[in-house]
Amino acid sequence: MLGDAFFPSFFLLWALQSIGINCLCEQMGGRKRSTDFRKGKSLGPRDHLITYTKPKVKPDWLSQSDYDAAPANLRVRELRVSNGKGEKGKILVTTLCCAKR
Repeated sequence: MLGDAFFPSFFLLWALQSIGINCLCEQMGGRKRSTDFRKGKSLGPRDHLITYTKPKVKPDWLSQSDYDAAPANLRVRELRVSNGKGEKGKILVTTLCCAKR
């Protein structure tokens, strides 16, 4: 599934993965300030695997049983793509974690 910057929330990525759907989307604006490609498992200079931690507060729209069923952590891949104009480009988030695929 392709999504915009509203998609890469912990619970949405988990829900999609739990039914066998992978997602590729732009990183949420608030996370850009915390992206550090030196952390996590490096797959390249601007490509790494990181772990999202389950939020401690359940969103209002999520049932308690779904919140309880969600894992404590979720592995995702972040990569920076160039826009070809010498600018930094965008950071993408995906549940496709295998660099060879």
